[in-house]
Amino acid sequence: MGGAVGGLCSRCSELKKVDLKSAGIRPEDLEDEVNPVGSEDDRSEADLQSEVGDTEDLKEGIQKLLEETGRTLERGQTLALKEAIGAAKKNGVRNDLIKEAERRLEHHQLGQKRQESEVKVSKWLQKDSRDLEECERLLEEAVRNQCDEQMQKTLQKRLAELKITRPLESEEAAQAKEYVVESCRDFVSHASQKGRPTLFLNLDEGNKCTATMYLNPPLQVLSVKVEDTDDGILQQNYQETFLKSITTLPAKDDEIISQQRGFLELEHGESHHCAAVRCQVEGRSKVWCFVENSVVERDRLIQALRVLSSLASREKEDEELYSQSQEEDD
Repeated sequence: MGGAVGGLCSRCSELKKVDLKSAGIRPEDLEDEVNPVGSEDDRSEADLQSEVGDTEDLKEGIQKLLEETGRTLERGQTLALKEAIGAAKKNGVRNDLIKEAERRLEHHQLGQKRQESEVKVSKWLQKDSRDLEECERLLEEAVRNQCDEQMQKTLQKRLAELKITRPLESEEAAQAKEYVVESCRDFVSHASQKGRPTLFLNLDEGNKCTATMYLNPPLQVLSVKVEDTDDGILQQNYQETFLKSITTLPAKDDEIISQQRGFLELEHGESHHCAAVRCQVEGRSKVWCFVENSVVERDRLIQALRVLSSLASREKEDEELYSQSQEEDD
């Protein structure tokens, strides 16, 4: 048996050159390059069989080679195992051994692809590329090749970020502008008439009070009426600020508000519905936190207040420039 196996092996566990066509293996199916071999390795299967002595010895030699190559499969040995599998099928080696070798080969090839994909993804992430299409392609490849789950999550997060921050097409920009304008119109319509209802969050105590926001007709001042019950008695607290002093954003993104007790004690999901408003009230910095019914309503409130604040600031700047020009003329 030792002589039979020795006649079949070229280096370690590699099979000496078996005729690929007779073994049922197409050259284009082979992924790894084969190192150049001498004339001794160009012998046909018939030459190998004559050297072994008989078909049974060849069969046993191939079987042993199949087992050894499958167990010690490493990069660069893919071709050797493919040849061994082809020869095993042609010479009647046990089917379970062939199936196991094929399974090991498939697992090995997947491992190679996974490793190559992870290297590509790591390099791409280090470049901090903003290529949306390339990110989509790498994510598909990472999923297909079963790359590390954390790496897949990182790619998914990057893809979501690229989709959100990508430049808008002209049609999308027009739609976004119209949406913001509609949010502003809706807020002004309610706040300048009967008032725009919301909930006011007490950041110290965590209780939510019914509140109403109002706009004065010139759209310069925002007023908030907060209704609270103390010992069964309804109390109303009015506060107002100039729109030009307002800055607003989702409360969860405000470093100070997001750490306040009242905010942290909100019910599940409500924290995402909150809008933070920073402003000046009687010369002092104030922070208001409004709880909306949904993320959409929160975003529409933020959009409206940002537009109104920008318009108020611009109008104030125009007034100052006009006054300055008048003084220069005088």
